[in-house]
Amino acid sequence: MSEALHAGAVLPAALGVCCVAVDRRRIAELVAGVVMVLAMVDMALGSAVVAPAGGWAVVLLALAGALMLAERRQLVPPCRHGAFGTALMGVCAALMAVRGHVHVLAVDHHDVGNAHAAGHELALAGLCVVAVFGTAAYLVMTVRELRREDVTWIDRIGAVAMPLSLLLMLAAALQPV
Repeated sequence: MSEALHAGAVLPAALGVCCVAVDRRRIAELVAGVVMVLAMVDMALGSAVVAPAGGWAVVLLALAGALMLAERRQLVPPCRHGAFGTALMGVCAALMAVRGHVHVLAVDHHDVGNAHAAGHELALAGLCVVAVFGTAAYLVMTVRELRREDVTWIDRIGAVAMPLSLLLMLAAALQPV
């Protein structure tokens, strides 16, 4: 079921990337969106272009940080919405990576000790909290963005597509293993 949710999340994400591509000044956001879609496709297929979920989590979080740094230094147009969405996709990927490892622990494939297992459970709980509350904040950010009067219809489509994709990825990340 998780793979189906991943695959379902790709379409709205790709639509969001296409909406960003219309504005040529937003090249940094476009690159982040393309990488995000590539990560989603890779995780949906279960392939290992970059060590499935854990590697993609690192790449997406680094990309979100780079977007925010570039915006702060005024190298790119404002892209908080894109950077926050990319970071949340990275958190969902990290959540999937930790959940996969916790599942391995539950099956007792290797003996890691109680402290190690508890650390994974704490990481899992923390990532769940960040993912759920971050997604809620992202939805509020999206609604505020949609209320602005200067938002074009193409920006509205992109602004709605990305949270939909994020919700599907969050559902995939929270699926029982």
